[in-house]
Order: sequence, then C-alpha cells, then structure tokens
Amino acid sequence: MSLLGGAVRHSCKPCGFHLCDRCHDVARAELLRSQITLTIYRAAQDGAEEDTWQVRIERGATVGTLREQISSLYAIPSELQLLRRDVDGELLEDAEPLDCDEGDILHLTVEAPFRSLGLGSLTGGPAGLLAGLNGLAEAVAAVHEAHEAQRQEFERVEYSLSFVAPSLAASGKDRRCLLSVMATARVAEVLEMVKLELDAENEARALEFAGQLLPLEASIHAAGLRSGDTVLLGKTTATAL
Repeated sequence: MSLLGGAVRHSCKPCGFHLCDRCHDVARAELLRSQITLTIYRAAQDGAEEDTWQVRIERGATVGTLREQISSLYAIPSELQLLRRDVDGELLEDAEPLDCDEGDILHLTVEAPFRSLGLGSLTGGPAGLLAGLNGLAEAVAAVHEAHEAQRQEFERVEYSLSFVAPSLAASGKDRRCLLSVMATARVAEVLEMVKLELDAENEARALEFAGQLLPLEASIHAAGLRSGDTVLLGKTTATAL
C-alpha cells in the first residue's frame, strides 16, 4: 500500500520499511508471534552447580508463560522461580511482558520451599513449627505428585517431524522422510533413526532447525521442536548442552 501525504509512518532503518498504522499493527502482531530462543542462566545455589538452559518461546509471551515453560522442561515449580534481567535486577512479575530478543539472557534463582511457604517467620513455638513443617510436607508431596503426573503424561507425547537430507549435487533431489518421535527422545537418538531412514550414515552428523544445530544430548522438546516442523541433516557436529 502506498503511503499518502500526512499519514503516520513507522520507519525501520535497518529493514528499509516505512509502514502505515494498519500495516505496522499487522507486522507487530506477526513479530510477537514469532519464536525466539532465550538463554536461562541458573546460578550455583544450595549445592547445585551453575547451569545454562535454552528455552524457545513466543516473542510476545509473558514472564508467567516463560515460568510455565521452564517448569515443563526442567521440573522446577514456577512458584519457586525468581527471574531477573540482570544479576542484581528487579524480580520479574508473571504479568510482565518478556520484552526480549533472540539470544537474550535471563537470570534464574530458585527460592527455597521454606521461604515460599513463609516458614522463615513462624511463631507459636514448637506447635507452630510442627504445623508449618506438616504444611511443607503436604505442599512438597502435592508438587511432586503433580509433576510426576505431568512427566508420565509428557512421556506419551509424540511429534510428527519431517526430515530433509539436502542433495550433494546441484541437480539432485533432496531426500525426505516423515517420522513420529517421542517428545522426550534425545536428538542423538533421532539422528541415528533419520540416518538409517535416509541412508545417510556416512553423511549426516547433526540435525539443524531454524538455522541452528540441535544439541545432541537435548530432548526433542527441549530443543524447541514441535509437530509439523521440518529438520535438516547437517555435516557439522552439534555441541552438547
């Protein structure tokens, strides 16, 4: 659509776009629905070593949605997750937009269950302490039961994925196959399946999705794949998480 004189324009110098209000709203909605990969840095804490996780999520999601995704992938209850943009930054609230770009890093610490249940300020002497500990035991049992049910249900989830081995010759045809794989299967296991299916044992050394090599030790779900996705076979070895 041509821009008319006097119309409000939304410009992006890197892209070279000059959009009217309506086109800008459409482009913004599409951008917010696009997937990005965030790096979640978990600091060393309470005997656990520091760790770095990759999480794919919609650009326009909220912090609460990210907490649910972390809980699903890494079995950390969302109510115990403390997320910050910087190590010493303010805590992020559930309703807050992520406001992140591809590759951004968020910092995660895990709150002790005692604090989340308010046991740090118990009153009432031994009787109050006992009541608090009983409440903690019930809460921990409920969380464990919920996550165990979620884990068992998730272990039955299958994804239908398309795999493509690009032709080595310019005039050749790509080899393709469609496989159903478990969401919890490791990328390395699926790679071996695809190599056999496409007769590419001596060619492929990695799987590639959205321009990125998938870590061999990651699960298919944790790598960001979902039913209907198309994955390429690559020759470069992927780095394990």
